Amino acid sequence: MKGTLGLVLILTTVLAPTLLAIPLLLLGAGLATVFSFLLLRGKARGESLRREFLYYTASAAFVSIGAVAVGVAQGYFSILGVRLFGL
Repeated sequence: MKGTLGLVLILTTVLAPTLLAIPLLLLGAGLATVFSFLLLRGKARGESLRREFLYYTASAAFVSIGAVAVGVAQGYFSILGVRLFGL
C-alpha cells in the first residue's frame, strides 16, 4: 500500500510540474538564442534594437514567472502529498 502511495506522490509532486517546467526552460533557451542572433545581425547593420529588446525582456519575464510558478506548485504539492499520505 505504501508503495502505491509513494508512486502517486511521485506522479503528483515531481512528474506533473516537470512536464510544465521543461517546455518553459526550452522556450527560454530558444528566446535567448533568437535574441542573440538578433543582436549579432543588428550590430552588423547598425540598427536600433530597442523594440527587440523590449519583446525579449517581456517574454523572458513571462517565462521566468512561469518557471517560478511551477517551482512553487511543485513545493506545494510535495508538502500536500506528504501530509495527505502521512509519509
